Amino acid sequence: MRNKIDDNNYIALICEGECEKYIVDKLLDENLLFFKREQLIDEKVLGGEFRNANKFTQKYLTLKYENKITIILVVDKHYQLKIKKMFSRNIDKQICVITRPEIEMLMILAMDKYKDYQKVKSSQKPSSFMNHLTKQNVKTIKFVENFYNEHNLVDAIKQYHHIRPDKSQYSLYNLLKH
Repeated sequence: MRNKIDDNNYIALICEGECEKYIVDKLLDENLLFFKREQLIDEKVLGGEFRNANKFTQKYLTLKYENKITIILVVDKHYQLKIKKMFSRNIDKQICVITRPEIEMLMILAMDKYKDYQKVKSSQKPSSFMNHLTKQNVKTIKFVENFYNEHNLVDAIKQYHHIRPDKSQYSLYNLLKH
């Protein structure tokens, strides 16, 4: 992915959910991604509300930029913003980073419970498995924050990269420095 993004481009990094946004922010803060916060539009990770093309256009594409914008969408399924033609001149490309079911799978891997999950995967989604295992709601931002203060996020991302079923799609691994 790194070679598909012009280093001079601005990056609009849009995360679908709060947990994904927290994870990407954490990776940015720890300087683990192949780009820096200064390259981001407004120097921040944008929330899921900007998956709405009209809202994104009104806030960011009505401005004039020296360079083009690469949109990176961190979402659970393939998605493209439908930008009106008159504003699309500012966009270089759109790239999807797919996180389904990655967020909970990262937790399973970080806890070294992948083999246990394999035994029940036909009857349980990763989130249900983690809820049962931890006796907590793993989809809350507070849980995710506490979890990754105790567990290694990058190791889990790297492990998931090797076992994920569809390597033709980008994952969080592709955003990491290598």
